[in-house]
Amino acid sequence: MSRVLELVNAANGAVDANEKVSILHRLKEVLLECTPLPSVQEYKLAMDGIVAMATERNVNVAKTILLLIEDALEPNRNSQIKLTPILAQTRFALLEAIGIILTINAGPSAIRKAMKLLDKYLTSIVYHIWIEPLDPLDENIWHKLLELIHILEQMIEQLQDAEAVLLATRVLETSAFHLSFARDSIHRDPARSNIQPDALHLGSIPPAHRFARPDQLAGFGTNIIYALTNRLTNAPRHPMLAFGRREYVTLIHSLSLLSCLRTEYAAIVVPCFLNLHASVETLDPRIQDTIVLNMKANLIKLLRLPLPTPLPNDITTALIAMDASTRAFEAISKSKEKRRTYGAAPSDASLKNFKRDDAKRTMQFEASTAKRFKREVQAEKPVAITTESLVNLPSDQVVDFVLVNMANLPSVVPLNAKGEKLELLHTPSALKDRITSILSTLATPSSVLALAMNAKKTAAQRRDPRRRNNVATDAPSLLHIFDENSLDNVTNIVCANAQTLVEPIISVTKDEVTREYNAIRVNIKPVTDEWCRQMALLTISRMLENEYGILTSGHEKLREALVCRLATSRWLLEEKARDSKSVHRQIVDFVGEQLHKRYMILVSLVYHEYTRTLYDTMATTSNASYPRYTGLLKLICSMLQARLDPNIASDKKLYYSLLSHIPRLTEDVLKMMVAQLVDATDNQRLVMGVSAIRNYIMDRSTGQEACLNILLHFATHVEEAIRNLTIRCLANQIYPLPKMHGLIEAH
Repeated sequence: MSRVLELVNAANGAVDANEKVSILHRLKEVLLECTPLPSVQEYKLAMDGIVAMATERNVNVAKTILLLIEDALEPNRNSQIKLTPILAQTRFALLEAIGIILTINAGPSAIRKAMKLLDKYLTSIVYHIWIEPLDPLDENIWHKLLELIHILEQMIEQLQDAEAVLLATRVLETSAFHLSFARDSIHRDPARSNIQPDALHLGSIPPAHRFARPDQLAGFGTNIIYALTNRLTNAPRHPMLAFGRREYVTLIHSLSLLSCLRTEYAAIVVPCFLNLHASVETLDPRIQDTIVLNMKANLIKLLRLPLPTPLPNDITTALIAMDASTRAFEAISKSKEKRRTYGAAPSDASLKNFKRDDAKRTMQFEASTAKRFKREVQAEKPVAITTESLVNLPSDQVVDFVLVNMANLPSVVPLNAKGEKLELLHTPSALKDRITSILSTLATPSSVLALAMNAKKTAAQRRDPRRRNNVATDAPSLLHIFDENSLDNVTNIVCANAQTLVEPIISVTKDEVTREYNAIRVNIKPVTDEWCRQMALLTISRMLENEYGILTSGHEKLREALVCRLATSRWLLEEKARDSKSVHRQIVDFVGEQLHKRYMILVSLVYHEYTRTLYDTMATTSNASYPRYTGLLKLICSMLQARLDPNIASDKKLYYSLLSHIPRLTEDVLKMMVAQLVDATDNQRLVMGVSAIRNYIMDRSTGQEACLNILLHFATHVEEAIRNLTIRCLANQIYPLPKMHGLIEAH
């Protein structure tokens, strides 16, 4: 008997799972690495024996078998895999092993590994069976694959692991693309442009195929869509696994993608989406907004498709209920436009050409932008006034330009001690003459265009040697916008309304004797501490609100530094400022809207405030007090208690991170940590509170005793859940620390 068969029999006869796993590792070495390699017959017998061992309900054995078959399918590990009988036998063994593991429910990790392998090799198996069937075993492989797809349709309702549900959804999505006809391939999803659903579909099967019939397989894709929609419909009240945010979003996007690329499935998917939107109130309030946003985006995407008559009306009604009527009507208009056809995946040459053309367009755009910016900058300078630069300016910019270029105005004297407004008198001759001279140079756009076209035509004629001697020299003249009467009227209007145009306020008044415009009054707003404080608060608000522009320009760190420097300024929030809302509360409320995204602003603010407080303490001889610092931490603690959910892992991680950045413990922080240990029925909140206190004791030198006293107090709590958790933390993690023995034993 050969070495291969001896190892197969030994593995089948082993009772202990660890022993069986070690024998399987030796069998893999003999099959794939040792020389001489086994024969085709020995290889088939070995694969049959390996598949037979998959019936055992042991996770380690099942995963070892899957890893062995996966290595056998890799060309760099198995040199015989290029042989057709070896390849067919290995694929058949893979599908059989996956089917057994899914049927007997070998464990969550084994099921996840099985579905990952099925997703990895599904497309290649389908391609070789449809396009290049070379082995008699291919028909059995095909029927086994269809059986696996049917098993997944049934199992997706029974899976209790969220990761397994997502993997099953991905496998069924790929199978639905393959088991359907690509009748309309022009509806491409921009967010999933790497998907090529038309590369392999039922239309790819040769007409004279030996065992695959496209007309018999068309119903499989529809059954897959029904399985996915039923799982989504039953998700809120499913007995096995109620979906979370990730599962809902994944399944919604998967069904939307299938409907966009296989429009015949829209009649099944759209009613499912509409029913889910009608029952969104029954979902977890924390994920309702996310579900509604994803539903809205995907329904708009579907509305752009040429769907049957009832579906667009139903989608439009649902979108109007979601306050997306404008986007719905835009999508309806988009569905009537002619679409670009995507035949196949772009080639390397087409991608290179696209990048080259895109670079050219970018260079042209940047050059035109630079020229336009240069013209605008020149138009603002008094020395660069030209008729061409003033032709297309709006009226308000013309008036601004006039006021900027007023000449011979006396210089502004400084404010007096009382901060009263200044009144500067000036004869109107310079103002009115300046306005008249500027407005008289304005020409009509048509005449300027005619002059430019004539110059371009003349230049072209000069370049032609045949017409160089016959170039016309008469150029069209510019037509002025204002005649003498209208010029005087417009000048008077500009002078009379100058006080409403720019800051500082400029007003032109009539003299009481002559009744003419003979005085200009300039009112300058006095700069006081209150005004500076208002400007600082407005600056903080603008920097916080302009989040998109900050992220686009990459100046997040600069924004954090400026906000914290302003928020910690001692003159900004004095007691006499009478602010309706403190700047600390304003920043904390802004961060609380998207805590996971903006929490670093709070961290920077806490460090800035603590540093400024220490500096103030050293500068004065009074006792150390931290009113601003403690007030900020009180706001942060109240916000964290309201925003964070201990049942969400990311929220707990953020909670630990924020507490670790607090430079000095305060009474409010201790109260917040104690508040986590009150409810004995909320186990996750208890773990979060005990872990936070433990981290302070283990990582900080200051505040250890205060945190230890909290744990010692709750170690004698009347509730058993609180008492046991605290005692375990003290005995296993706190007691071994130096300096903690005496305190705990003394208590």
